[in-house]
Amino acid sequence: MKCILCKNLVEFLDNYKFTMNDDRDYFGDLKIYYCKNCDLGFVNPMPEIQSLNKYYKEIYRSGARPHQVDNNYDLEYLADRNLSYFSYLSSFINFEKINNIFDYGAGNGNLGYLIKKKFKHIKLSSIELGEPSREILKKRNFNLYENFNEIKEKFDLIISTRAIQQLTNFEIYDQFKQISHNDTHIFLDIPNNEFKNKFFKRPYDTPGLIFYSKKSFLKLKDKFNFEILNMSYSSYSIDQAYKYMEESNRKLSFENKTSLWQLKKLIKKLIPNLFLKLKIFLKQNSEKEKLIEEYMLNKQDSWMIKIIFKWKI
Repeated sequence: MKCILCKNLVEFLDNYKFTMNDDRDYFGDLKIYYCKNCDLGFVNPMPEIQSLNKYYKEIYRSGARPHQVDNNYDLEYLADRNLSYFSYLSSFINFEKINNIFDYGAGNGNLGYLIKKKFKHIKLSSIELGEPSREILKKRNFNLYENFNEIKEKFDLIISTRAIQQLTNFEIYDQFKQISHNDTHIFLDIPNNEFKNKFFKRPYDTPGLIFYSKKSFLKLKDKFNFEILNMSYSSYSIDQAYKYMEESNRKLSFENKTSLWQLKKLIKKLIPNLFLKLKIFLKQNSEKEKLIEEYMLNKQDSWMIKIIFKWKI
């Protein structure tokens, strides 16, 4: 078998680990292969697009799952990672001169929403499949597209956080170029994969399909002809991230077995929303500086890689 990026021969790395057993119904039986030449991992066989679309539209953001939409989504934009993203982007971009932002796989659109809170003139757009998230994006005045063929405008800034590793190929880079002008900036945030030891300790893979590293992204730079302005590590350590994932899985497993998630959802509806907002706000403000500083640390064993680039003219 050949690498999907450099076409060199690859080797079997590991079996795919599902977050929940029923994920297999949408993804199929997958194995992960690894290319030593470009330090890239990917699954084979790739899931069917039709099955993936159904998964993202109906399952991914549903109740009692790792990426479920929380009732208190309206304060998520103040989370440490979004504040650190904004701080990072501000080093390269003058947001006063940004007129529009496209967020691919936006989820609830927290980063774009945070930016618009600070710069009211900016218009937000997205492609997002998950129906619960689409409802939130509408409330936040995002212009929603179904696919790239619908998009006729060019964007000043394109962002995509924790999304492109869920795609089956690299077509997204051509699609980003299609909606760019000569001065468009693209910001990505993708999981950092250390394939020698720590990769085998990961709790689960769903819904990742392509496993990036810094080296593999440098190969993409040459293939798609873009200039990297900055590429650095961010987020907590890989070990800490895996610990969070394990804890989340145990919690969700218990809640699913006991139907506790339904009770928690009911309680959140009954408790005055203002009280919840105040509680979250006070907690975040007391820890904000520490959290942002921790998230911004540029260490090789960090869980995420952040990249900002432009197309070569």
